Amino acid sequence: MDHKPYIREVDNAKGVVLFIHGILSTPRHFDYLIPAVPDDFSVYNILLDGHGGSVQDFSKTSMTKWKNQVKDLLDDLCERYDSVILVGYSMGTLLSIDALPRYNNIRGLLLLNSPLQIFVKPVMNFRSLRICLGIENKNNPHEVMCKNDTSITLTKKMWEYIAWIPHGLELIELSHQCRKGVDNINVPCKAFFGRVDELVSVKSTKYLRGRVNIDVTVFNDAGHFYISENDKQTVTNSLLELINNARR
Repeated sequence: MDHKPYIREVDNAKGVVLFIHGILSTPRHFDYLIPAVPDDFSVYNILLDGHGGSVQDFSKTSMTKWKNQVKDLLDDLCERYDSVILVGYSMGTLLSIDALPRYNNIRGLLLLNSPLQIFVKPVMNFRSLRICLGIENKNNPHEVMCKNDTSITLTKKMWEYIAWIPHGLELIELSHQCRKGVDNINVPCKAFFGRVDELVSVKSTKYLRGRVNIDVTVFNDAGHFYISENDKQTVTNSLLELINNARR
């Protein structure tokens, strides 16, 4: 699968949508959303540092590199566009929340499976092991999408994953920081969660509910990776709503 970034620059664009994927994930996660972005908006669907390569490549990256990558790009986009929409998935939502206070040009947030409260279910541990060993239950859409959403070329040498532990700790730290960071969300925000999410507790919604600018939706059948076609359409409609608001 091609995990390369995707950029669509539009002359005289009304704005730009920046897509930020999750840890271990891929720009391909947003394949269903990219075609819905109107022709008068540019698109930046990035590949975070250390992704799209080997286990060793991922071991050498860091949260600092990811934050700086997002910062450098937003510095450029906010200089060239009056309206920026951020679409984040998993860790990408945290990077979006973290960056928001520094930019006045960000007009909306779309947050997918934001890990404000992380809870790794036992099924995820077994699933990860099977995928690393090349075993896949193709009859389970959650497992199929989990494998497809991984941009790292995995190995059966389990000891090589030990170097990933610092990244997990960095993610937990950013998660805790962003629980307070949601206080800075002063733009229209659409947040979506899956009730059967294997990595994110539905309790994450408590940090977002009841806030003036934030709409929270929980999909009953969605997990961290799998989302139904009907739910995809709901997310797509929300993105278009954010874009239309940014045009005003």
